[in-house]
Amino acid sequence: MKKIIIFIVLIFSIFSAISCKSNYNGYKGQHVALYSEAIYSLLSVQGYWIQESHYRDPKIKVLEEDEYGRILFAYCEDSKISTLSLLILQKADEKFAYFYSNINFISADAMGLSDDVFNSNIAASFSKQEKETLKKINNWGEQIIESKCIKVAITNKKNHPSLSNDMINKFEHLCQKIAKESGCIGIESTVFRNAIYCTTDNNGKILYYVWGVHRDADGIGISPSSRTMYFDLAIIFNSDGTCDESICVLKLIDKYNYQNELRIFKELNGWSQS
Repeated sequence: MKKIIIFIVLIFSIFSAISCKSNYNGYKGQHVALYSEAIYSLLSVQGYWIQESHYRDPKIKVLEEDEYGRILFAYCEDSKISTLSLLILQKADEKFAYFYSNINFISADAMGLSDDVFNSNIAASFSKQEKETLKKINNWGEQIIESKCIKVAITNKKNHPSLSNDMINKFEHLCQKIAKESGCIGIESTVFRNAIYCTTDNNGKILYYVWGVHRDADGIGISPSSRTMYFDLAIIFNSDGTCDESICVLKLIDKYNYQNELRIFKELNGWSQS
């Protein structure tokens, strides 16, 4: 009976996520190039803001622009990991947004971030040094070097591929594997909770942000006193849905600062390589 209840909860959470995606009609603001960069750069974002079952545009605010047209901007949405991020757009044309992969953003916790805080106190979430470092590594104030950029098609809505039962089973298997490697002793019928599509490379490899929960880490049974472990993962699948389990999962130690780890992880999995 317990297994049936857990299965129903899992299916409901996945169905709810899919329903959310279908209820958002797309970004209607004026910063569509900035929106496009953010949704395909940040791991945990969904491309919309959920507040009391209402779906609305994420918050985007232009902060600075250099003499070559680069834009420093803030992006925030109420997602699984509520983040406030600063990003730098190198350039945009009618079709594409251009930016430096993996080093184009910094993020911080945005739990409880109100409209007033977002609009007036963005600087409080990041030190002046963090902001200046972000600008420096993105060549702020220098000639734009397009060869260093990647580009994404400008869109007003993030693509969310449907999760087949086969994909859900693969996510569950990998989450169970990571839970065991992390020291979970208990046997949980479901660890995987949901996945957010991030982006696809030029060879069809797909990057997902995945989270899971193991509620009986010590193997003493699920109770109010049982120890729970949470897992935040990046997973890369090949275009045919396969993966090398020894390298295809990155366990995120810091939910907000993972840029270098993500770069190494992508390289290890042959991301965007011929």
